[in-house]
Amino acid sequence: MKLKTFVKNNLSFLKNVTGSTTIYTFSAILNYVFNILLLRGLSPEAFGEYSSALGIITLLQIPSLAISSAVTKFVASNHGNNLKTFKKRIFWQFVLIASTFSLIFYLFSPFISSVGNIPKDGVLLITVVLFLSFFGPISKGIFYGLDNPISASWLFLVESVLKIGICIFSINIFPNDISLPVLACGLPFLFTGILLLPFIGRKQENGNSSVKGKINFKEMFFYSLIYFFLSTPYTVDLFLVNPDFRPAYSALSLVEKVVYYAAISVTSVMFSKIANQSKAKKRKDTLIISSALTLFIGFSISIFYGFFPELISTYILKGDYDVILPYLAPFGIGMTLYALSYLIYNYFIFINFNSSLLYIIFTSALQVVLFIFRNDSLEQVVQNQMILFLVLFIGSLILLITKLRKRNLDDTGIEPVTSTM
Repeated sequence: MKLKTFVKNNLSFLKNVTGSTTIYTFSAILNYVFNILLLRGLSPEAFGEYSSALGIITLLQIPSLAISSAVTKFVASNHGNNLKTFKKRIFWQFVLIASTFSLIFYLFSPFISSVGNIPKDGVLLITVVLFLSFFGPISKGIFYGLDNPISASWLFLVESVLKIGICIFSINIFPNDISLPVLACGLPFLFTGILLLPFIGRKQENGNSSVKGKINFKEMFFYSLIYFFLSTPYTVDLFLVNPDFRPAYSALSLVEKVVYYAAISVTSVMFSKIANQSKAKKRKDTLIISSALTLFIGFSISIFYGFFPELISTYILKGDYDVILPYLAPFGIGMTLYALSYLIYNYFIFINFNSSLLYIIFTSALQVVLFIFRNDSLEQVVQNQMILFLVLFIGSLILLITKLRKRNLDDTGIEPVTSTM
């Protein structure tokens, strides 16, 4: 296929990738600024409490990815049908689910406060964030299901802007109080996930047919497990790393997450596209294009790191932690392979390849074992992560190739959506 024909056939997808990646990048930058503002505006003690709360919030918000994926698949399977009833039903379903999980979480507040070194008032704030976190993914999932990923990216940007506004207000009006910074992790969902929900997908409310089926909550549970174990490579390492060089490794991890988040920005656009494609060949083409773009973005940033490490040292690290500079490029390549594994597993989520969960459980265990036996130097820890990224990527690729050879997707549409309720 000629390049011109290829671009013409995939023009809308490439436009969505470009637009979404650009907007998502701005959103990621604002989130980075949010943390920098808190680092500089809070006392060390207050920032420590905030960091502890943020660690718990990060884990609690992992299911939001599963919610978005489930809503995306459902809306795409009902393309052209009236979404008005669906939006009302799913909203009240998640009110019930969010209330239940938030209540359970708060009942364990004494234990969470003790283990996480967080005041009980802080646990209450986290509970509020947990409740609101169930609603943000609904709006984004509807946009993705309607094959409108750029609008979903705009929601991410709006949330980031609101977080910055809350942060600036808090630092200037309530210095060293972490209440608003913690709530900033959830309050934007009040706007994007609840107040805007009635106005999202309004064109779909003119359809003659009502939506068919319901969200499959059993599948959503498996999606949550997959996303949880997919997140361990860049979360568990910070807990396992030797405290003697944890600050240096944390700085390296922070810089390299730029590579990861930039590269995975393609994934949501891919998921949106394949959810709206009926033929297996087109989905496969979308997967190949998305993989190539993920590698291009990740490798480009890694090459930049390799050629200009002094810029990273001067403008990001402020001259500290120069010990990590030799690892910037190779670790970036590892994070790129990790990002590609994340994309492949999102494809597995779409085709309901739930047994693939077993492999990432294995890689999570491998990460713990590596850190138990190899944790005496920064070089060893970097090698641990590189081994993990490589094993995760190779295994994901083998599973993908095997699945594509064995699985013949029905050309009439995506898998039917069934109910577990």
